[in-house]
Amino acid sequence: MNNWPKLGISALLVSVMVAAACAIIYQLLIGSTASLFLGSSVEQFSITIGLFLFFMGVGSWFSKFVDRNLLLRFIQVEIGLSIIGGSSVGILYVLYSSTEQFRYGMILLIASIGILIGLEIPLLTRFLRLQSTLKSTLANVLSMDYCGALVAALVFPFLMLPFLGSMKSSLLTGLINWIVSGGV
Repeated sequence: MNNWPKLGISALLVSVMVAAACAIIYQLLIGSTASLFLGSSVEQFSITIGLFLFFMGVGSWFSKFVDRNLLLRFIQVEIGLSIIGGSSVGILYVLYSSTEQFRYGMILLIASIGILIGLEIPLLTRFLRLQSTLKSTLANVLSMDYCGALVAALVFPFLMLPFLGSMKSSLLTGLINWIVSGGV
């Protein structure tokens, strides 16, 4: 076992919570933007969330092929999310205004973000597993992941969307992912 300082482990666990919040916000941003353009919010959110979960599973599956430099790979994933996720609403606006293939572009965007999100937790869990028992690592990582989801579910509709709108919320969320990549 490596012996990382407790502060370093705590910082990584906070990163899990923040990354989870960003993941939920990307889903909410894409679902709400698709609802704006295509109507039928139940359909748009159902498709968005279902596809996100599927592609997160694909990303988790891909994580088994990453054997070294787990922390570096996590940082690279966060940078990718900051760029793709942070520009997601802008990309959707461009797609809607310039092509008849909005839905296909949206699916490609969801796939890209979902795969990256799916990589996050397995990479950090495997890294943190080097520092503690499996039981403790899973409990800590999953509890922080779920807390991040709750934070996002409250912050997005009550603060971000009303005060920033979707475009600025997307950019801010991307910036937060960027900060997570630098803070690790």
